[in-house]
Amino acid sequence: MNFWKKLFGRQQSIPIPYTPCKYTGPKEFANQPAVDYLLQHVKYQALPELSGRAIHFQSLFTIEEDIQKALKNEFPELGCITFCESLRPTWHGSLVSPKFIHLGKQLMQVDFHTVNAECKAITLEDLEYLCFLDRRTDEWLHNEDYTIEVFTLDALGHRLEPSSDKVYLHMIIDNGRPWNEYEPIDRKLRQAVTARVKELSTNESVDYNPLWQAIVEVYNDKFFPSELIVREACLTNWLSDGQSCVYSHRYFYL
Repeated sequence: MNFWKKLFGRQQSIPIPYTPCKYTGPKEFANQPAVDYLLQHVKYQALPELSGRAIHFQSLFTIEEDIQKALKNEFPELGCITFCESLRPTWHGSLVSPKFIHLGKQLMQVDFHTVNAECKAITLEDLEYLCFLDRRTDEWLHNEDYTIEVFTLDALGHRLEPSSDKVYLHMIIDNGRPWNEYEPIDRKLRQAVTARVKELSTNESVDYNPLWQAIVEVYNDKFFPSELIVREACLTNWLSDGQSCVYSHRYFYL
């Protein structure tokens, strides 16, 4: 049976046993309780079948519909996109942060509700792959001197909603090129964005971010429609305020 039909199909499925474990490494460390918490509550399952998948986007305003259309055959039960509604006015109607679109990689991360999707408990190997710990040294993210609040295991663990049994499809989407390859798109559009910012800034009464509005307007006019690529995807229950933080360390700029 096709993997995706098995994963998202309507047929009766066998529950996946949930067997949480605890961290064991070279030595004790400051955030061991946080790692134990993640092992007990987080679910994660990589979806390598989606990596490299091309999706055609009509605009920043059609992200949800464009992804649903691209995946409708493999994911007939893919739900709607999750989103913090309070950000829509700030981002001028876009479902993704304009600042990421303006980077050379045209990067976005999105989360979708799923129906009947099952997901295994996260493992130590998963946490290491996701760069939350390094069992070889024990001297990295989980030591007492690592105090960048946004990225600490404690902070990320507190963002998890352990009472929720929902599973989400999380994707990182960008232009698909190697990250060390020069990408001039943002430079090509920078002049247009700068000019639009100046026009918007002449209105002293506005209470919005003119840069983000300029990015949305310019990219919808001069960049989209465009084809972007799924860099990595997974199923996870690690969602807070409409956005997953499962890749927060592996792709730290998110």
